[in-house]
Amino acid sequence: MNKIIKNVYKKLEKFLVPDTGQVRPNFKGKKPKGMTFKGFFRIPLNMIKTKASHHSLSNIRAVVTEHKNDLVSLIESGVWQEGAYIPPTVIVTFSGNIVLLTGEHTFQAFYDQKSDDLFVALVEFDTHDNAKTWQSNENANLEYVKRPRDDDQVTQTTKEILQRRIRKGLIDKSNIDQMENAILEILKDQDITKSISGQPKVTRLVNQVLQYYNDDIEVVKNYTEEEFKNYFVKEFPNMTLSNGKIVLNDNNSIILSNSITANESGINILRWQQRMLKTADYLKKMNYPIDEITIMMINHFVTANSKEYSKLKQDEKLNTRLKDFISSVENFLKYKNLFLKAKKHSLPQLKEKK
Repeated sequence: MNKIIKNVYKKLEKFLVPDTGQVRPNFKGKKPKGMTFKGFFRIPLNMIKTKASHHSLSNIRAVVTEHKNDLVSLIESGVWQEGAYIPPTVIVTFSGNIVLLTGEHTFQAFYDQKSDDLFVALVEFDTHDNAKTWQSNENANLEYVKRPRDDDQVTQTTKEILQRRIRKGLIDKSNIDQMENAILEILKDQDITKSISGQPKVTRLVNQVLQYYNDDIEVVKNYTEEEFKNYFVKEFPNMTLSNGKIVLNDNNSIILSNSITANESGINILRWQQRMLKTADYLKKMNYPIDEITIMMINHFVTANSKEYSKLKQDEKLNTRLKDFISSVENFLKYKNLFLKAKKHSLPQLKEKK
């Protein structure tokens, strides 16, 4: 701790509030990544820098007047219970500023009430990135937050962290793989992953962040359900897509949709094999004439990386790989011909530049 910060901490000692079990800053009940809790304080409002100061650590989330007024009403009516919620958090910077990390609405509400001070939690973070992540995660605590974070806050937070890494030379913004992997990592720190939030949301957020860099990156616009339906009707007239229910078309084809994610080629192949095996098992149980059926797999990327689309047009020789794979697995041998004559159709990627 440098001398400037020590001096600020010494000045704050007279504002220290006893810890009697008030709610500490947490993310879904756990200590936020990289945070050190220093104590509760009641600090004069005029000592705290907020959004108006445009400090790099100030919260980027816009203040909504309606939400602020709701808090004012709680304070005026005496319903507000200090310490019953995660309090606003502040941090002391290397230059000696006391910056409000979270709780802008609460600060503004007490300011409107002409209060002299604000009950806060003083914290430290090991990195700038973790401090910015906390601003997003604090608003994901739904048991404490009336106005939870939205996609805009997540993308803004992600962009700020990403942009700082770019400025420091840690990421080449023209390298799509580096960019996408970094965004996925930053989203993960915000508790947003495919397993938790679903692939569509993760893809949408990655795209939204990448749109800030569209001079260097060609951003993909993924197919909506309606766009996919329209494309299918046009390219495969009088045919049915087997989506949840297996339907045999008049030409003895079964058409399946296969979403492919970037940077997971090995996993994608295993998913493809699993889908094919489940389909084959179903056909056998239902006594379909397997030897007469052809499976068509419609491949399309669910990714922010338009450069990955070229992989769809490459002959990946999946049949050769599958032949090597299934020849050693007894369970696959009875479906070998079905696998080897399966066909692929790649959707042309939609592209969007803004």
